[in-house]
Amino acid sequence: MFCLACGSPVGPHDAFCTSCGTAVDPSSFPQFGAAATGLRPMGVGERLDAAFKAYRASFRTMALAILVIAVPFAIVEAFISYTTKSTSPVIVNSQLPGSAPTVHWNALWTEVGGLFVILVLSSLLTMWASAAAVQIVGRKLLGEKIDWRSALSGSIRRSGSLLWILFLVFVGWLLPTGVVGGLGAALFAANLRTLGVIILVVGYLAFIPYAIWFYVGQSLAIPVLMLENIRGIAAIRRSFRLIRKTWWSVFGTIVLAGLITGFAGLAITAIFLVLNLTSHSNAGLTILFGTVERVISLVLVTPFSATILVILAIDMRVRKEGFDLEILARDMELPASFANSRPPMSTGSGFPSIERPSSNNPGEQFRWQLPPPPPGSEG
Repeated sequence: MFCLACGSPVGPHDAFCTSCGTAVDPSSFPQFGAAATGLRPMGVGERLDAAFKAYRASFRTMALAILVIAVPFAIVEAFISYTTKSTSPVIVNSQLPGSAPTVHWNALWTEVGGLFVILVLSSLLTMWASAAAVQIVGRKLLGEKIDWRSALSGSIRRSGSLLWILFLVFVGWLLPTGVVGGLGAALFAANLRTLGVIILVVGYLAFIPYAIWFYVGQSLAIPVLMLENIRGIAAIRRSFRLIRKTWWSVFGTIVLAGLITGFAGLAITAIFLVLNLTSHSNAGLTILFGTVERVISLVLVTPFSATILVILAIDMRVRKEGFDLEILARDMELPASFANSRPPMSTGSGFPSIERPSSNNPGEQFRWQLPPPPPGSEG
């Protein structure tokens, strides 16, 4: 909530504004409850509540966008899995005592190659699906309509930028492990084995908190790209800046959202595991069930994961930049018809704050921040 006299933030239980001393009338803010995505920061529970509401409101469009690309990808993945899977074991234990097992290298490398191609296709599919979902939720929060075709075309147009961000994130993960591994190998080569073991153990134990910190810090890079059109390493830096000083809050939100999507994924996996067992592990049916499971998980889980990141990105901007939905409309290059319905923005550098309409009446000066009155309450 915001004070009607000076515009300063006020808490839900404050009787007076801490900046100007004006009495606060809670009835003036009837719709500023949980899941508000307006001009005030949200707690972890409110973010999840907002994400569920946005997920339900946009689910049909997100599901259509994901299905259109998930089904063809799933068919290709199933074909690759079926044609590259060896019909006989690639490693056969010798029946003779002391003999080494026999490895069918051609079959082994064929399976490994097939798995690698499937991994690349899955990464591309998840990337496009997440980017499309981010666009859909962002537009929906603005009250703008967007169909699945526009969302998909927008994510595909930014494929190069998405891939570059994913590559940079991969380097951010790989670089510390490479440095630790290289240092350990150098110490081993210099016959300093004890020191090398210590460096490897301590280094890789230290990598665990670094990996968690880095994962949370870069988590908003794709929403930053899709909603603000900031690309490459600038998007990752922007994500870290937004999360700075609120890392634990963002971490808690991501963990809770991960538990929700994790349980949903486990439930879907359990269903298809039972179906697979009833089919007596038939190879063809196993691939079919795996393909259908992948599509269903992608359609149900990916949109929620993308939605929570959009809510987080907006909430971080509310906290740090006095963010308003008009700024999001500008960043997403929406038509001027939406922006014209909002107060004008200042032309300063960075993300501008909203200029209040000039008025001598304090109540009117900040009236635009409040939700509209319920129908029939005026007059």
